[in-house]
Amino acid sequence: MKQSQFFRQTLFIGAAGLYSLCNPTAALAHVKWFAPFDTAEQPLGLVQFPAATWFSIALVMLGFSVLCYVENTRMGRALGRLCDRATAGWQPRVEDLFRGSAAVFFGALAVTGDLILTPELKTGASWVHVLQAGIAVGMFWRSTLPLSALGIVGLFLHGIATHGAFHMMDYPVFLGMAAFFAISASRNARLLARRIDVVRYGLALSLMWAAVEKWAYPEWTGSILNDHSHLAMGVSHGGFIAFAGAVEFGLAFALLWTPVIRKAAALVLAVMMTAAIYEFGAVDAMGHLPILVVLVAIVAEPCGGQVRIPPTMRRTVLAPATQGLALAVVFCGYYAAHFAAYGPGRPQLPQTIASASAAQVGVVQEQTASPEAIDKDAVPSRHGSSSVLP
Repeated sequence: MKQSQFFRQTLFIGAAGLYSLCNPTAALAHVKWFAPFDTAEQPLGLVQFPAATWFSIALVMLGFSVLCYVENTRMGRALGRLCDRATAGWQPRVEDLFRGSAAVFFGALAVTGDLILTPELKTGASWVHVLQAGIAVGMFWRSTLPLSALGIVGLFLHGIATHGAFHMMDYPVFLGMAAFFAISASRNARLLARRIDVVRYGLALSLMWAAVEKWAYPEWTGSILNDHSHLAMGVSHGGFIAFAGAVEFGLAFALLWTPVIRKAAALVLAVMMTAAIYEFGAVDAMGHLPILVVLVAIVAEPCGGQVRIPPTMRRTVLAPATQGLALAVVFCGYYAAHFAAYGPGRPQLPQTIASASAAQVGVVQEQTASPEAIDKDAVPSRHGSSSVLP
């Protein structure tokens, strides 16, 4: 590659990355809530990923390594103590926050009546809204929390039966929430101390899976960017999507790391998701409510939990290697799960891009967008060159 071209690509990715961090609404909006999709379509092949994807991943890994180094310094330890002091008042109220937000969330679902956990999971079963109302009521007494947890698991299983296991891999965070409520009924202090960890693992997996989905189906996010073109501010949609996926994966993986790192990641994610609400409205607010509560709980968790951190996680040199391994595992898992669910998959029409209202999510767009409506540089083509850099 010529030096001038490499410099131009580096400058482009840096600008896209800085912008997506400052204006992250498209990056953290859940794609399936606002765009037509078809999970049976063939995901983008690895060789078709734009160069921006690999550069973005490397950039995020570098940033993660720097943060890991900082955490092990005096400044990092001071930041941990400062965060503990700032959130000391939150820590005893975390369970109340979980239960109150879950009561609101499942109460809203019960009123809606035709949704399973999230906006795009439609159902015609009449018993679902009754179960959701029961889950909401169960949040008011500690003794009924395990029943509410069982109800959440039941909704998740109904989602698998209705929409398939592959689709529900977006939402293991709900299984983590069910575990949180089940554990909350225990009187075992050691068990109670681990309940945040369980829901944190579920959220991390959900977000890492969603990040790979951005790369595998860039046209889904591209349809949102087409409908909200001001979010890209002229930046190539392909480059924006590539960096957004890398940032989301990096932040999600950071939730699995050491206390200061995961607190910082949770705070950034909470800010990004809150910013997305201003762009995407009430659907995004209600859909992300449980996730925002989990993020607040992670920020509020005392850094004293460092005693549970394996010593190997303190070694800065292992951070990017472990993140790379996690990326490979989740990436391979995504594609293997898709093949197990759909086989070779349904061929994707070239550059099918559309947008939909919240009432239309889950509906596959059957018409190919007109040439005037398609920015040919916006999303990596499945049938041509993978490069999206100018």
